[in-house]
Amino acid sequence: MTDSTAPSPVASCSVDALSVERARALLDRATSPAALRIQDGRGRTPLIRAILDDDAEMVEFLAPRSDTLNILSLVFQQSNSREALTIEATPLMLAAQMSRVACVQALLRHLPREQCAVGNYSQGPTALDKAINQGDLECVRLLAPFTDMSAPRHGSQSPPLVKAASMGRLDILEMLFPHCEPNARDPYGRTALHAAAASKQPGALDCVRFLLAQPGVKIAPSEPDTHKHPAAQIVFDAILEDHVEVVRLLAPHFDLDRAGQTNHLLIRWKGTTTALLEAIECDATQCFGFLLPLCHDTLKIRRQNSNGYSENKTPLELALMKSRSGGEQGAIGLAMADAIATRLFSLDMAVETPKVRKDGFDLGDWMTDQEIWSMLPQACAAREAMELRAAMREASPLNAGDAGYPTHGMGHSHPPARL
Repeated sequence: MTDSTAPSPVASCSVDALSVERARALLDRATSPAALRIQDGRGRTPLIRAILDDDAEMVEFLAPRSDTLNILSLVFQQSNSREALTIEATPLMLAAQMSRVACVQALLRHLPREQCAVGNYSQGPTALDKAINQGDLECVRLLAPFTDMSAPRHGSQSPPLVKAASMGRLDILEMLFPHCEPNARDPYGRTALHAAAASKQPGALDCVRFLLAQPGVKIAPSEPDTHKHPAAQIVFDAILEDHVEVVRLLAPHFDLDRAGQTNHLLIRWKGTTTALLEAIECDATQCFGFLLPLCHDTLKIRRQNSNGYSENKTPLELALMKSRSGGEQGAIGLAMADAIATRLFSLDMAVETPKVRKDGFDLGDWMTDQEIWSMLPQACAAREAMELRAAMREASPLNAGDAGYPTHGMGHSHPPARL
């Protein structure tokens, strides 16, 4: 990068030794802008060194005289390991990454507006991306108006809104929202709402609340969803992390079988499943406790096309199978199985005998009815109550002419319960 045709006065001076007065005197004698391209042993130009030192006065002086403001450079820094840390960045990207707010302000005053986003989205992360990763609200505020949020992005880069939501940074999310497409997706098909629902960060729930309140945010688009990340996946992302408050916020926007309708299946890449089955498989105890009272038809749905141990299992069978694994997971599975069977009997629903191996998987003998019942004390009590209700209905004069099974609810008849 050094100009070999004309020796630079600046080149004879150590980068470390430069001051504004010294730099001005040397540059007055320079014959080319290449004078500011000199590098020290770590590849740092005077401008890069000024940013690393958070010397905003020097940056203000050098920026209008430098022809490297928009060039990616390899910057070598000391790290805690034995090897040096290498950063490929423009001066603006480096200032944003290091939260040098005053340096960012100085650089923005001298950079053409169209160059402020470099590296551009098609090449890699931008200065704004660096500031978001750093969580620096002030740098984000400075850079957002200069960055084209709608420009095509490099294959591995997430849109700014998705990045802020995944970090649980409500302040940054609110700052960026007016500048961004609210439903922009990352390479995995996630929107900002999806990212917040799946995030483990403390502020993620506030981000979900904020996004749900925005009229432009789509939760479950009515048009066919051809992206990699199905609309209903947002529910499963929240269940996977057992974010019950997020599931509670999303529930009104999805049919989680609240009314026992037929369109209760939610599709994900694992195959056909339901929210309840997912909560059981993920040991999401809080989400399970919230979902179970909403379920009716889904209590009988079998998981399909999962290509795993949960294939073709009802919620009760899946929970019983997990109970055979022992330890904490086994205790969770057993409690879930007891709760599911209790729910079934409280709805006066017939319970087919669960098919569960004694070891929980595909080996060993099948568990007997007696063995299953001995594991589910609450369900036993619920079954006895259901049988008492059925006997009372059968003895009622209203059922005297009914030769079939006792009716339940809206007149639908069911055979006697069995397990």
